[in-house]
Amino acid sequence: MHQLETIFQHQNKSQLEAFENMLKHQSPIIVYGAGNLGNRITRFLVEEKLNVLFVCDKNTSKHHTKLHGIEIVSIDSIPQELKEKAIWIVAIWSPMHSYVATKEEIRAKGIVHIFNAAYLYQVYPEKLLPYYHFQTAPYFIENRAQLERVSDMWADEESKKQYAAHLDCRINLNFEGLPKSDVPNQYFQDAIFSLTSHETFVDIGSYDGDTFADFSRRTKHQFAKYFALEPDPENLKKLTAKVNELGSDGVVILPLAIGDKNEILKFEATGGGGAGLSNQGNIEVTCTTIDDLLKDESPTFIKMDIEGAEMSALIGGMKTIAKHQPILAVCIYHLPDDLWTLPLFIKEHFPFYQIYCRTHQFDGLDFVMYCVPKK
Repeated sequence: MHQLETIFQHQNKSQLEAFENMLKHQSPIIVYGAGNLGNRITRFLVEEKLNVLFVCDKNTSKHHTKLHGIEIVSIDSIPQELKEKAIWIVAIWSPMHSYVATKEEIRAKGIVHIFNAAYLYQVYPEKLLPYYHFQTAPYFIENRAQLERVSDMWADEESKKQYAAHLDCRINLNFEGLPKSDVPNQYFQDAIFSLTSHETFVDIGSYDGDTFADFSRRTKHQFAKYFALEPDPENLKKLTAKVNELGSDGVVILPLAIGDKNEILKFEATGGGGAGLSNQGNIEVTCTTIDDLLKDESPTFIKMDIEGAEMSALIGGMKTIAKHQPILAVCIYHLPDDLWTLPLFIKEHFPFYQIYCRTHQFDGLDFVMYCVPKK
């Protein structure tokens, strides 16, 4: 029996059925979280004419305002009867947010029926999906063969364990089983590889310079060259300020996106971590390829965190990767099929790599594949 067998049996059906049954019987609903996801979920519930009574949020400035006609209140103002009988949907989606921690926190206040918003995605997939890396359980089960292939590819047992946990969360919504967040070591895994003082580092999706700051600290600012690519104008300002603060020698900052061809593309500029290429983008950016950008360079490390454009970036960098065999740190959590398409692409085209994966944030976020040349 394959090690993923129990996951594919979809063991969470009973809990999902209980949730769906409560919705059908018009149980009162309280949305927990009035941010971007809370807004999306509340709008959906109102449009579906489901029995949503309140939105709860810790932000006191939002209290006694309304979200799609539903009052925002503090959790302490909710009557005990609703704490015990209502469906509580946690609708918070943020890199630093832990659903498990929130669940424990509100359960301590007497809340009984607590569900992640992902349960709604399973019940109303045609209206709520796709959303980030979420998809229905059948979607992942239909791709079982590829997922099992990837599961067997990982170079160490820790990778196999973490991969299985992420798949369990996607299929069975088992957030409790996800690996612990390891923020401090994102992109830099001392147990897997070591940095040198002559790295040519290519940071695709530099955001505000957080990776550069960590890299600079770890190398004591001793490196050959650092390419920082960030097309979001506000993020670019933050990145530039960070580089100027820490030292700009050897750093090349470029306002470029990376893909599989040279073109002008729409880009959703948010000034935050979720900025990325999008057909509904609010600006246009110049997109180039790794092969064109680095044709005269010898990269030793390429990192990609580009909101679902990782496959295009790899395709546009095949010559460079094959020639120089740099360490790769590639996010594999932005799109549902990233979980298998990206590792299988590496295995097929670059067999000289050993492949690992590690988790660096909560709720399935910042799941990174590390590709290290075999010694």
